[in-house]
Amino acid sequence: MKLENRNYLELVFPSYSSPNFSIDERQDPDAICKQLYDDMWEVFFQDRTLPNGSKPIRRSLRFREGVSKDEQPWEQWELQISCDGMLYGLGVDFIGPSTYWAQKAGVSDQDIKDSLSVTRRLAGHLIWPRWIRKEDGTFNQDDRCGKHISIYRSINKARGGEKGLYDRIDYTLHSVQNWYHNRESKLSKTLDKNKEWLILFEDFDGFCDFFFLRSFLDSNASQRNFIRDFSKQNAQLLPDNVLASEDIGIPSNADDYLRFMKRHEEAIVARGKMMFAV
Repeated sequence: MKLENRNYLELVFPSYSSPNFSIDERQDPDAICKQLYDDMWEVFFQDRTLPNGSKPIRRSLRFREGVSKDEQPWEQWELQISCDGMLYGLGVDFIGPSTYWAQKAGVSDQDIKDSLSVTRRLAGHLIWPRWIRKEDGTFNQDDRCGKHISIYRSINKARGGEKGLYDRIDYTLHSVQNWYHNRESKLSKTLDKNKEWLILFEDFDGFCDFFFLRSFLDSNASQRNFIRDFSKQNAQLLPDNVLASEDIGIPSNADDYLRFMKRHEEAIVARGKMMFAV
C-alpha cells in the first residue's frame, strides 16, 4: 500500500473494518504504531530544512512504558530529534474529529468508522514535543521542570478535553497563530513552554507551510491566515479573544457533529494531496 493511503488504525487492528469490531476496543495509533512514527519522520523531517534554515537530526525512536500518577499503565512510541543544540521528544497527535465527542453527540459507530477510514491516514496527524531539553543534558534553572525535561505539559495534552480545546485543530491553529502574533489564548502558557520548538518555524506561515496545513486555512485579501471554524456553516475568522475566554465548545448533536466531521475529512484529504504532490 502506498504511504499516502496507509491507514494506521487498520494497520494496528487488521479486523477494524469488520462489523464485529468495536471502536471502544481500539488503541490510538499515535501511541502504539511504530510505522506511523517512521512515516512522520520520513515525510516531515527527512531531507528537509526547517524554516529557520536548520536541519533536524534523527536521534532515536524508542518504545516507552510506565505508570501514571493515578497508577494507570501507559506505553507509547517516541521520536527523538535534535536541532540547534536542543533535543526534542516528539509524540504524534491525531488532528481529525474526536471519537469521544462524536460518541457523546450521538454519532453512530459506523459513521465514526467511516470517518476514521479517511482521517487516520498520515495527513490526519501532526507531531508535537512531549519534552524539550538541551542536547548536552544541561538546563537553565528557570526552564527546568524535572530531572530530564524542560517542559511538563505537551501541546497535545493541553488542547484536549473540556479544560482545553476539545482536541479541535481549528482552535489549536488559532491558538498557535495568536502565539506567533503575541496575543493571549487558552494555550498561551503551554505554547510559551514550547517556544524552542515553535521558533524553529519562525512564524505562523512557516509553521503552516512546513506541516502542510494550508487546507485548514482560507486565504483572504485582508487576512492571509483565515482560520476555518469547522463547527460553522461557512469558514469564519475566529475573534482574537475567543480562546482567552471560556466561549469555546464543540457540536453536541449528531447532525452538527457529522457536518463537523465532514469538514475535517475534506481538509485532511486536501492536506494529503499537498503532502504527496509530485
